[in-house]
Amino acid sequence: MKKHLIAAAVAGALAVPAIAQVSISGRLDAGYSAIDAQDNSKDTTGIGYSADTSSRLTFKASEDLGGGLKAALVLEAGIGGAPKAGDLGQSTSFGSFGRAQYMTLSGSFGQILIGYANSTMKRTLEGFGSANGTTNVLGILPNLLDNDDSRNHQITYSTPKMAGFSVDLEGRASEIDEDDTNSGYGVAANYAGGPVKVRASYDEEAVSADFDRKRTGAAIAVNLGGVTLHGMYADLEREGATKTTEEGYELGVSTKLGATELFASMAKNEVKTGATSVDEDGFNVGARYSLSKRTYAYLIAGQTDADGANKKVSQTAIGIVHKF
Repeated sequence: MKKHLIAAAVAGALAVPAIAQVSISGRLDAGYSAIDAQDNSKDTTGIGYSADTSSRLTFKASEDLGGGLKAALVLEAGIGGAPKAGDLGQSTSFGSFGRAQYMTLSGSFGQILIGYANSTMKRTLEGFGSANGTTNVLGILPNLLDNDDSRNHQITYSTPKMAGFSVDLEGRASEIDEDDTNSGYGVAANYAGGPVKVRASYDEEAVSADFDRKRTGAAIAVNLGGVTLHGMYADLEREGATKTTEEGYELGVSTKLGATELFASMAKNEVKTGATSVDEDGFNVGARYSLSKRTYAYLIAGQTDADGANKKVSQTAIGIVHKF
């Protein structure tokens, strides 16, 4: 008994204070892409990045504060940009941590996030589609959502999960000389249980002094045992000098056959600006082949078309993704 007490005393004397746990992770998607643009823009071919998934470098740190509390931070930078940012690459400059800069405090009460992070609307659509790089029909929905992937100076509270349900409440405040540009709020409801995952969100924002935006989004994914079906819906209303409304959806399917994943999606979007209306539609098909736990190769082909505007764009990409 005395030996155990002595050992415990020595261990206690030598114990060091808890320190933050730091990790570095990321992914790089590089390959060859060919874009055939039947409009006023030029065809583009070459080596590029992020045709299947967004390339990134992520730093994470966390610390156990005791009493069930945990603090964490995330810094994430986008990688890519050449040879043509926006078509073949990720335009976010490397080293600027333009993808994410935020801290969280979590516990039994849920989680509080402060900083630059994905908005509730981005998280509604992210992870439901079968393709999230530049070669996919999802480009229709981000355009509908004004490409608002992230939000600065954001405060978001996420409730604990209860029977698969949780809620996110997002707030943004920015005022200079009584100008509330970039101020707004968002709310999202989530459910994940068994083979079903559902998320819906709504947000409003004062984009400028005379330009307000309202958005609604919803997504669902159902695993039918080897085959996953997904659907997404988005609606946007811009109120300014000219009122613009947009409404779009995506439907898709994916399945795994051994080391190979096959997927396909189609999307439609309608844009109304004043008395003018333009319909957009698109599709993509692709395959991913797993080379290891962290590396896979892919082949994707997609096309988007805007009726009456002669803006048909086709893209084919082949590449490889490595995660670390």
